[in-house]
Amino acid sequence: MYWILIILGLSVTPQSEVNTGIKQNYPEVFVKVRVWGLVRTPGIYYLPPSSNVLDAISSAGGPKSGANLSNIKLIRANRGEILYINVGKYINGKNVDIPYVQSGDMIYVQQSFLDKFIGAVRTLAIFTGSIGLIYQIIYTKTKG
Repeated sequence: MYWILIILGLSVTPQSEVNTGIKQNYPEVFVKVRVWGLVRTPGIYYLPPSSNVLDAISSAGGPKSGANLSNIKLIRANRGEILYINVGKYINGKNVDIPYVQSGDMIYVQQSFLDKFIGAVRTLAIFTGSIGLIYQIIYTKTKG
């Protein structure tokens, strides 16, 4: 039997139903977290309260290529504050505090500047090529 009760952003699931490999009969409380941006599976996740921002991103399938890991945005909806976390430094072995998630948090993995720049150059190249093609079509019609 599987049941989820949502109260104020918390869900309660019988521990025997949680896929931990340990069968116990007491409920464990989960926190509701939204993970958006450049992650493989954005959405709403229910995580154990001992989870941090990196755990939440991992639950969403991890970052996509082009993600800015040095500027992860953590919005604490309950407190109205915004934090920026440098997960990239943590991954590279630096000592960085990765905050624990709280119910109602929204984590946004932003696009890196380089990825934005490459996208803009690509768009400009397509636009320029299209203008050149249109010019060539008009030029050949007026000549022919």
